[in-house]
Parts: sequence; C-alpha cells; structure tokens
Amino acid sequence: MGEMLDEMSLTFFNSAPNPGFLVDEADQISLINTAAANKLGLELENVAGIVFHKLFPKVAVQNNEKLDAVTGALIEKDPCCEQQRILVSLPSIPSFKTVISKSDVITCKDGVGRRIVYLSDHGQVEKLEESYENSLTLLNAALSAIPEGFAIYDDEDRLQVFNQGYLDVYPDSVDAMKIGTRFEDILKYGLEQGQYEEAGFTEESRAAWLKERLRNHFNPTAPLVQHLKDGRYIRVDERVLDDGHIVGIRSNITELMETKSLAESLGNALDNIAAPVAFIDIKTKRILYGNTAFLNNLQYAPDEITQLTLMDINHNANAEKIDEFIEKIVKNRGVVQQSRSQHVRKDGTVYPCVVNSICEKGDDPKRILAFVEDESIEREIREELDYRRVQQETFIENLPVFITRSDLDTTIRFANEFYCDFFGRDISEIIGVKYTDFIHKDEIVENVVKSMASLTEDAPVHTFEQEMLSSDGRIRTVLWTNRIVFKDDEPHEVVSVGRDITDSKLAKAQIEEQAHALTLRNQALEQFAGIVSHDLRSPLRHIRLFGEMLMEEHESGNTENLGDYIHRIRSSIFRMERLISSLLEFSQVAYKQVNRSIFNLSSVIDEVKENLAEAIEQSGAMIKISDDIKLNLDYVLFVRLMQNLIDNAIKYRKDDQTPHIEINAALSEKDTVCITVADNGIGIASEQANRIFNVFQRLHVDEKKYKGTGIGLALVKRIAEGHNGTITLDTDYADGSKFVLNFPVIAP
Repeated sequence: MGEMLDEMSLTFFNSAPNPGFLVDEADQISLINTAAANKLGLELENVAGIVFHKLFPKVAVQNNEKLDAVTGALIEKDPCCEQQRILVSLPSIPSFKTVISKSDVITCKDGVGRRIVYLSDHGQVEKLEESYENSLTLLNAALSAIPEGFAIYDDEDRLQVFNQGYLDVYPDSVDAMKIGTRFEDILKYGLEQGQYEEAGFTEESRAAWLKERLRNHFNPTAPLVQHLKDGRYIRVDERVLDDGHIVGIRSNITELMETKSLAESLGNALDNIAAPVAFIDIKTKRILYGNTAFLNNLQYAPDEITQLTLMDINHNANAEKIDEFIEKIVKNRGVVQQSRSQHVRKDGTVYPCVVNSICEKGDDPKRILAFVEDESIEREIREELDYRRVQQETFIENLPVFITRSDLDTTIRFANEFYCDFFGRDISEIIGVKYTDFIHKDEIVENVVKSMASLTEDAPVHTFEQEMLSSDGRIRTVLWTNRIVFKDDEPHEVVSVGRDITDSKLAKAQIEEQAHALTLRNQALEQFAGIVSHDLRSPLRHIRLFGEMLMEEHESGNTENLGDYIHRIRSSIFRMERLISSLLEFSQVAYKQVNRSIFNLSSVIDEVKENLAEAIEQSGAMIKISDDIKLNLDYVLFVRLMQNLIDNAIKYRKDDQTPHIEINAALSEKDTVCITVADNGIGIASEQANRIFNVFQRLHVDEKKYKGTGIGLALVKRIAEGHNGTITLDTDYADGSKFVLNFPVIAP
C-alpha cells in the first residue's frame, strides 16, 4: 500500500498527530496512519476494504449547534461529510467528539483516486467554548448585579452592550436604545422627548447642549451631572479605551450627590470599578479575588486577601448563617441577593456595608460575585446632605426676599419668614391660604392670575412688578419671578421669588430726573453761549461803533452829532442791562431744583392776579378758570410759568378788544395733567410755533408798544421741562393764542 504515496507524503501521513485514513473513491479504507492505530486501537488488516463511515456503528451528528441521534438509514447518506462534528464511539476506546477533514482526490500510481481523511479532536474546542459561555454568563450576571446604568459603544460609537440599569436611567429613550444605534441618535431622541432639563427649551440651546455633550463623550475629562425632566440627577462617568470603545456608567445621585457609583468605569477589567468587588469560592468560602476598591477598604494586599475567608472579614461571623446565605445565593443563581454585614479591616476597625451577591450560572457553579457598598461613606454623605439641607433652609429663611411655593390655584404650601413678617402673619396663618387673598387691589389680582396662566413648559418663567400692601400700611413695589415646576409631564406647583425694588425704583427715578435736569442745564449753557456770541454782542457793537464815531467828531471839533451819539450809546447800555437781567432771571430758573408740593391750580391763579393787578386793572383783562385741579409741582416755579403766560396774553392784546383769558385743566387717561391757556390777542403765526420758545426771540421789534426781551416763553418752556412736562402752541387755534401744557402725574 505504501507504494501508492511517495516517500515524503507517506512519512507526513504516518507522523500526523491526528488519526488518518487513506480511502478510495468508493470510500473504502486502503491505509491507516500510526495515530489511527494508537488512538483508535485499529489494525489495518481488520479495517482494510471497509467503507469508512461504516467503521463507526453509531454516530451522533451536530447540526446547527444541536446534537441529534442518527439512524442507520441516514448513515448510508454519508453523515461523515467534511467539517461535520461527530461523536466517535468504538468498543476499544472512550467516546470522543471530532471533526472530519478530507483532502482533495489524489491519483495514485495504481491509477486509483484516493484522498486522505483526518479526525480532529474537537473536545478541547468545546471546552474553550464552554469556558467562554461561562465567562459570558458571569459577565451578564455581573452587569445585571450593577444597579447603575452601564453601556459600551464601539469605535464607530454604536451601542454594543448595555444593562437594564441603563434603560431605567433613561426611560424616555428606551425605544432608541438598540444594539448598533449611534450614541448621537440616542441623544437626539432623548432631546425630542424633552428628557434633558439642562438642555433648555429652544433649538439654539439644545443644539449647543448636544454639541457640548458629544464633545465630553468623545473626550471625557471628568464626570458630569445631568438633570433629567423628572427631577433626577444622573452622574455620567465615561472612558475611551485604547481600542476606541467608550465605556459609560450612569449613577442616580439625586439624594446622594457625592456618593461613589458602584462602577466609575469598567474599562476592560473589574479593577476599574470604583465599588469594592470580590469573587468568593462557594465550597471553601475563600476570597479568590478582590478589586482595588475592595483591597483598599479592607487594607489588604492582593496576595493577603486570597488567604482569607468570609469568616475572616465579617465581624462576629456566624458560620451557620454564612452557609445558609450562600445556599440561598446558589439556589437562586442569576438573581442578586442582598445582605447587610460589618466588615473587619486589617487594623481591626469595623465598618457597616451592604453586599449584593450573585452566583454564576451553570450546572456546577464555582464562584459568587459580590459587590460591596460601604454604608459608612453613605452615612457620611447623608449626614453632609442633611447638614447642607439645614443650611439651605436657614439661608432661605433669612434671605431678604419673598419666597413661596404654591399650587396652581395659588394656594400657598411654603412661605419663608420674610414673606410672613411682611404681612404680619404666622406661618400657620399663611399655609393653605391663597396668596391672592393678600393682594389689596382687584386689578393686581387679575394681573397675577394672567401671569400664572401664561406659564407653560416652553415658557416656564415670568417676571413682573406688583404693588404689595404691608401689615403697617406701606405700599411697596416687588419684582416677582414665577417658575412653574412639572412632575410626570404635568404642571405641579409654582415657585415664586420676590424682591422689594421700591427704593431702587425711587433712586432710579431720581437719577432719571437728575439726568433730565443736567440735560436741560447743558442746553441752557449752549443757549448762553449763543446769547453771549450774538445777542450780547449786538449792543456792544453799537456802543463800540458810536464810541468811535464820537471820538472822531471830538477830534475834528464837530459837536453837531455828539448828543445823538451819546443817546445811542446810552440806549445800547440800557438794552444790555435788560438782557443781562433777563439772562440772570433765566439762569436762576434753569438751575433751580424742583421742589414739589400739593396745591390747587386756583391758588396759583389767585397769586398771579395779585402780582399782575396793575396790568389787569389798566387793560380790563378778564381771567377765567373753568376747572380746578390738584397739582404736584413746584409752587413758586409754576406761579412764574402761569404769570408769564397771562402777562403775555395781556401785553399782546388787540387794540380794540378787552383781553379775555381762559384757563382749562383736566386729567387724561394716560395719567397726564393737561392745562390750556387761551386768549383773544393778536396771535402767533404757526411757522413761529417753535421759534417763540427760544431765549431772546421777539416777534415784534417795536419795543415801545410791546416791551420785553423775549425771555418769557423760554422761561415757561424751561419750567415745564424741569417738571418732565411739555408746552406747545396750538396752531389750529384761530381766535388768538392758545398754549397747551402737559405734566405727568407724580404720586405724592
């Protein structure tokens, strides 16, 4: 038979480690190698000429990873095809699993086509597979034991592994959390559901949030905290591995903001988990492994911890109870079992802890995986949180602002001390009462109700000013900010914060009034500059001109015109004196501080009549006031204003008519006092309506008939503006002149 193969092929065939057969085209055995003889106990003279697959009386064939018994009829169909897994069962050896491999057909020297068939032992492969399955089961058990959300994304940022805790953290994104889904798409889905409170409610804010979140995801430098719409705070710990995978842990830190998560980052090994983790041998109760956190808690080195049992690390350990608990864990394998214990450190100190334990799956479990939560740290955090809560409550109680929490119908559920003191009520008299009951005006109540109705999930905040009446009768202006809080996607309550801005508003009004006065003074200075450069220069030019002419006449000995020149110089001097006096009068008014007081319009008119008694008597002027009204203005300045207007009405009268002056006053809907002064005089052309209020502007050059310097209406305008008011000429009035004054109503 050896002649059929060359010497090299025969040597290779005989030295092969796997059982080998040389079979012809009829599948009959022609030759076997040394491994077939030794491992299978076969002899060539007993198997030569036998059909290969009939060598095995009964074969189990593995199809689709499931072993089925095969009948003799099926054997005739060659179940021992290439790469088929079979169970070999011969009388001379124990059964073993194998895979059949066949070579291509080789034409031998005798002209017969043959091929080599090898049997490869598949037992080791299945052991490896079983070990892999056990490891996978253990990993799944470990993940299910972690209460935090855990997920792994591949180097293309697609979801590969996650646990139930991950789904529980983001219930609104469950539909998007599928294997292979990109992290960015999951985030966008959550944004559409309004899941992330800190992302805001506008497209711009959400786009900015998404960009920043992805930046932190791909380049994590520190844990971040997310605020979800249901009020929970979630700590996110992420790590980018060397192969580009991203591992993430989500921990609920709503009540324990600073507590350590069970696993800050798994990475690729349990050592990266921040929570203490250990493997326990079920039979011996010996600690097989403890991660870094576990070792640090107990103060042992890795080689020391493996020498200890559960009895060694549990304070006042009871062997019987430990056995009962392990039995329970094994009986409920795959289900987390929780127990409380007190662990003993190497230095003898004891600390309380909670142990979450789970048994690996399989028919013969060997180990228990235990996650340890140090309750002493939790207790410290709770105590710190309680301390901070007390601090916050104390801080809120002592803040000089109004703070309330109320139902949607304005029923108060909480109010701080500042709010209660303002109304002179005890907290027991505030809680359960609608805060609209403390508002003293119905129109303010209507505005508050409108503010409450305007609060929505898209616009949850509204700020407005409101008057409030204190228990001692003071009216204060408060700037309120209402924020609606949602719970389970439904409006739950309104948090209101108010700040007393009465003093700041008064200060602002004073600043605005001072700024207005400064503006007027600057304008007056500009006018002074114009007056000095123009109006006062005119009489000076006359004096200089006639002085030079007087000097020339004197030098020539001509005295004929001296008297006229001296008269003209005197007239210019008198005119300059009048201008300077008027200018002084104007400056006194322009820079005078407004001192408001309450008085009647009629009292001002009575005083004006006394001041102008002579002019009124000579002209026979008739002054009529149709409506009296209370004013909050500077009394002295307002007397000057009305006196100038009435004096002008008497001065610029028609030659053939007695002056009739009518004064009307009314309060407009815009909280403005409107006063009109109308006469039957010579009137003012409409094109002069603005010019007449300038300093030293005269429409009539005949000073013998209409005496004056042109400063009266300029003073009137300055006084009106000093009160934040206005004065205009009614150009539609045709029976003389009509001036319209408007002043804002200022509360006393």
